[in-house]
Amino acid sequence: MKTSRLSRFVVANLLAGSLLVARGTRAADSPVGPLDSLPAETVALVKIASLDRFAAGFQELVTSIGPPATIAGPEFAKGLNEAFKVGADGTAVDRAKPVYAAVFAIEGQPSEPVAWLVQTSDEAKLRRTVLKASADGDLTVEKRPDGFEKVTAGAVWYFGRRGDWIVYTQNEEVVKRLTFDRGQQPALSTLVEARAHDVLNDGDAAVFVNIAQLIELYGAKLDEARDKLRRQIQMLPKEFLDNGLNPEGTKKMYGDAAEVAINAAYDGQWAAGRLSFSASGVSAEALLGVKDETNTSDMIAAYPPAGFDSLGLLPAGAAVYFGYTPYSETLADWRRDWVKAAYGSDSPNAQKLLAAIDTLSQAGVTTKVGSLSLPSGLDNAMVTTAISQAKDAEKLRAGEAAYQPAASDLSTPLFSQSAKLQPAAETYQNHSVDLLTTHFEFKDVTDMGQQIGQKLVQKLFGGDEFQSRLTTVEGLLVEVGGNDAKYLHELIDGLASGEKVLGLDEAYAATRDQLTEQANLIALINAPKLLVNLLSIVRNIPPYDMFLAQAPINYGAQPAASYAGISLGTESRAVRVHLFIPSGQPQGVLQIFGQGR
Repeated sequence: MKTSRLSRFVVANLLAGSLLVARGTRAADSPVGPLDSLPAETVALVKIASLDRFAAGFQELVTSIGPPATIAGPEFAKGLNEAFKVGADGTAVDRAKPVYAAVFAIEGQPSEPVAWLVQTSDEAKLRRTVLKASADGDLTVEKRPDGFEKVTAGAVWYFGRRGDWIVYTQNEEVVKRLTFDRGQQPALSTLVEARAHDVLNDGDAAVFVNIAQLIELYGAKLDEARDKLRRQIQMLPKEFLDNGLNPEGTKKMYGDAAEVAINAAYDGQWAAGRLSFSASGVSAEALLGVKDETNTSDMIAAYPPAGFDSLGLLPAGAAVYFGYTPYSETLADWRRDWVKAAYGSDSPNAQKLLAAIDTLSQAGVTTKVGSLSLPSGLDNAMVTTAISQAKDAEKLRAGEAAYQPAASDLSTPLFSQSAKLQPAAETYQNHSVDLLTTHFEFKDVTDMGQQIGQKLVQKLFGGDEFQSRLTTVEGLLVEVGGNDAKYLHELIDGLASGEKVLGLDEAYAATRDQLTEQANLIALINAPKLLVNLLSIVRNIPPYDMFLAQAPINYGAQPAASYAGISLGTESRAVRVHLFIPSGQPQGVLQIFGQGR
């Protein structure tokens, strides 16, 4: 009796083990999706949610823009179909299902190293369409031991099946990579983190880039590019270095920026992005993953994102809005090093700037937001506003009041610039206001180029001087640039009343909602308004006036407010970027050139 029970127990467990082994074998041999069908050496994967969805979304967008753009819809759909080799109408594949294109890094090949993965109910039609064979033409089919079939009809293509998916390529080297053993070699799916999966599964189209694989393959070329860039920076011509500062300091600034960019490329691990179309506009998202325990991951950790609630407190109606997290110990150290190199460690200006940087660091700044309005008429000047949040706003004010005049003292072969600060020069609603006046002077106004430059500066700043005002309001540092105290007064009044501020603008809200809530950098641009202002500035300055007089420009156009927006935010071992371009942007540009509704 005991032996019988033991036997049944052993048999039952053996059967269970056999089932588990069988399931494991089937899981290894039968890919569950395109990412499992591709080896980890795949350098890029493009996913289209479906041909119908992508084409319809683009058509919806261009229809909302207007007749001049609508003609692009059919051509876009045709080009999309042909990109997947499925003919002009794309009916050879299931147009409601996702389609993929996988890219491999294989040099010196007669055909592109790409594999396409699609689903279809008529594989025969798919083959004829890809090979551009007629319905009654002969196809030569040769079975291969790797599971693919070599199909010939003038051209040669390779077709294979991966579960519900058909994979096809014209490159035999790609076939060799697609026949990898998933038990011995990792699949692409093992490299795609959950947050990258989220990006790939969102939007009308998406892409995944295997940066680590690209670095492994092309690291030597990147090293060559780094060395070449270093040499080019050291050999910069004089005109790039005559900025009134020590040339070696300027080279250091360029060199440091280049090193950060190249190191970030080396430290990159993967990137994922997605794109979506709708009647409201185009939205995109990119996520860049970096390797752990690298300089780039440390730098990301040192810059935590923040909210930008104060952005909505800025005055409405500007062409450009922005916000960023401006200070950190890493950035402060870099600024100190650059000041020493640019001005000389022992120079009076360097000592002033270094002391100001120390004060700014102690202020504990969290965010800074600002706006830019270009001249909108012949007699107006540029207006800038900024609101900074800090633990100690008065200390921040003192730091800026010390830094800005010292940093503005420059003399170049083309022009000289100097600044004078008048502490507590004005008062508004019991707020003491510092006045900073920056003076510009071009040295050789007989030169045609300098004449144009001088006129542009005078148009922008309303003359040869530009005024900036600084004060603190309810724990915020407020800075306004503009040659009239009224601009500061309007900002202070808006902070008190909540009227005429950006946060009440529906166009701003529509774009802000599309961007990252927590970010390190955010920018919104009313491109049509900015374009109108720029054209107004140069339309009366020779030689631009002659060219613009012949252009079909409607200077009286007043496009509805809209903002293209971008945000960049750090997270654990990654940087996330969001972009949104509302349909009102191209509508407004077309209206300026007499093509809009």
